[in-house]
Amino acid sequence: MKILLICLLSSFFISCEQKKSISHSKNIKLFEEKSFFNFKHQNNESLLRKKLLNQVVTEQIPPLLESAKIANGDEFIFIENKPTLNPREIELYNQRIKTHTKLIVSYQNQMEVYFLPAGIPFKESFQALGLKSESEYVKIIGNNSSVTLAGKTIYAIFFNEDDIVLNDQYYYEKRLNNLEEVTNKKWEILPGQKIEIILNPTLLREGQISKSFSGKSQKCTRDLMEIGGCYCTYKRTISDLILKPVAISDFSQLGVSFFIDGNGVESLSSNEMISIEGNGQYKFQFNFFENQFSKSVVFEISHKNILLSSFTSLPFDYEGSCQAATAVTELIKSQSQLAGQFIIRGRGVGLLKKLKF
Repeated sequence: MKILLICLLSSFFISCEQKKSISHSKNIKLFEEKSFFNFKHQNNESLLRKKLLNQVVTEQIPPLLESAKIANGDEFIFIENKPTLNPREIELYNQRIKTHTKLIVSYQNQMEVYFLPAGIPFKESFQALGLKSESEYVKIIGNNSSVTLAGKTIYAIFFNEDDIVLNDQYYYEKRLNNLEEVTNKKWEILPGQKIEIILNPTLLREGQISKSFSGKSQKCTRDLMEIGGCYCTYKRTISDLILKPVAISDFSQLGVSFFIDGNGVESLSSNEMISIEGNGQYKFQFNFFENQFSKSVVFEISHKNILLSSFTSLPFDYEGSCQAATAVTELIKSQSQLAGQFIIRGRGVGLLKKLKF
């Protein structure tokens, strides 16, 4: 009899445990393991993803800038295209925000949003989603509870080391506003860093004036003496030796050159020359994230602020009895003055040595 009672009780408890297990499993699957929506975007061009990648860094290397803090609605902001929902989707979205845990999953080229019912184990729920990515790492941000909570937002971001390095250009910068501290000096640049140069140059140049000169007269005769023709003057154009501001018609007039590892950058591609503004402002960028820059490089801005140009000065307006004068080469001095900014964006691969994933 006792044995029978023990068997009946054992069967009862096993049945309860099985029901509890089944009930628990069903709770996990209430969210259907399907995202509420999925937005495609360009590689790392989501504002929220940028902030999440930055937070991976600032959790270990503070501070977190105010502009980099995650805000409600950041998931809808993309650099190029802003995703939209129809009115019914917006209504459902706003309802579930209040009653569920919102899980936002960020990949390099897409973002997914899931709504998890409140009160279920988060870790098991996350695993049940079966999320997959080719990225090396995944980081959970914003979760400080073992179970899901209504109105809570949790983030999961899949990323590689390259994502961290490239994103650091967006939030970290070293900016120098005195170009005299920058030019004609060597700067070590690590892979993964970007240089931006903003130039507001002023160009001064000597003007030209006409000046009279005494020339060599022809052989003086009595006839020439009687008519006062035994002299010779003519004019030539020379520098007035006064530096005055002039318009800049070409970047080469500024005496500025760029060097990478001692090799001059002969021509600037459209990627490097961002723009030439109407006010004479020049903007450049040099991105050292490409594969060919597998080691640090030395970058230099050379500035020769005094330049000499020449022109041929021909004689004109002869007076008197003159022998033909010869043409001469005259020099014109130009001086360029540089104002602007030199910006190094990101800490490059050196940042990875300070982080643990």
